[in-house]
Amino acid sequence: MSEINKLKRAKLYMDKLSCGIDPNSGMRVKEDDIVRDSRVIACFEYISSVLGRQIEVSEAAEISLPDSVKKTAKAATYITDEQFSQLRLKSGQCRVSDIAAEINRVIEPNNSKKLQPAWITNWLESIGMITKDSQGRRCASAEGESIGITSHLRKSADGREYILNLYSEQAQTFIFDNLRVVIEKHYSDSVTEQRNSRVRAYITDEQLLQLSPNSEECRVSEIAAEINRVIEPNNSKRMQAAWINDWLESIGMITKDPQGRRCASAEGESIGITSHQKQSADGREYILNLYSEQAQTFIYDNLRTVIDHHYEE
Repeated sequence: MSEINKLKRAKLYMDKLSCGIDPNSGMRVKEDDIVRDSRVIACFEYISSVLGRQIEVSEAAEISLPDSVKKTAKAATYITDEQFSQLRLKSGQCRVSDIAAEINRVIEPNNSKKLQPAWITNWLESIGMITKDSQGRRCASAEGESIGITSHLRKSADGREYILNLYSEQAQTFIFDNLRVVIEKHYSDSVTEQRNSRVRAYITDEQLLQLSPNSEECRVSEIAAEINRVIEPNNSKRMQAAWINDWLESIGMITKDPQGRRCASAEGESIGITSHQKQSADGREYILNLYSEQAQTFIYDNLRTVIDHHYEE
């Protein structure tokens, strides 16, 4: 089984568990089962979203690369614990390119992608160690200076002024100690950029006909999962359960109780939304909203309005 298929299988399991379905038997679990705890469901949905983003990036990479490149494509950058001990500091001060070169020297046996100097400076800027001057040039902030980053105004051969940032042994140590965070930030940013590049969610007339309401009451997450099943070929953004809740609240089908918990209004109850007070394993009370077949049909009939409402907010 390929890595992408493994990711898809794992995501399928998370989606089924979040909907209260045993992924092995296909049977619905009992309502008092631990997997129906709201916090556990939230964990399943979060893991599913993370897996979904990774699948998107992996599939986009496979589509964009020719076969000759796919065969030689390198793994994502990583460093082992043993390799950490092999990193050597440059005496005195050095450039960020020297730091990246030292890291790449150590991780070369991994046959992974090389670390780029920009990954380090992007991370340092994200945590406030590097800032930008009035000309948009990167330079050390007060925090950066406190760990040994110094900025020097230089002039090129053609008379152009630029900022040269140098890193002391203390600054190099700081970067090496946080190297995995640097790498994770780069790939996290890449996933976010890839995800944001997808077109907005949409559904065709043909796909609307493919939506199948559940004959039993279900959660809003199950409705969103059914919509995403149908629109998956569009390669568009995924429908979020919150979009449905937000729209239902905007038209008065859902309201909030004195504790700020969403529950069905009288109008919502009239179309088959029911609210049930439940208690989690740790004794915390919460509201479980369930949607009848009639309520599901109402949402599907107004699906394009739900999507438009989300993007207009």
